[in-house]
Amino acid sequence: MSGFALPVWTLDLIIGLTVVELVALGMYRTRSALGTCKAWVDLALHLGPGTLLMLALRLTDPQTLSLPVMACLAAAGLLHAVEMIKWSRRGDARLDRAR
Repeated sequence: MSGFALPVWTLDLIIGLTVVELVALGMYRTRSALGTCKAWVDLALHLGPGTLLMLALRLTDPQTLSLPVMACLAAAGLLHAVEMIKWSRRGDARLDRAR
C-alpha cells in the first residue's frame, strides 16, 4: 500500500466541481444556439456515470484516498475532459453546417 493519501473531503470537492460543471455547461448550452432540453439530458449522460462512481467510492467511507485511487480518478477526469472537448467541437461543427 502506498504511504501517500489524501483526506476524504477531496473527493467531496471533486464531486461538487462535477455538479458545478453540469450546471455551467447546461446553462451555456441552453443560452447558445444549441440550447434545448436535450442538452441537459446529453450532459447528464456524459457526466452521470463518472459522478455516480465517485459517489459510490465516497459512500464506501474510506478513511483516506490512496495514490492508486486518486490516479484512477485523475485519469478518468482527464479522459472525460478530452471527451467533452471533442463532443463540444463536434456540436459546434454541426451548428456551423446548419447556418
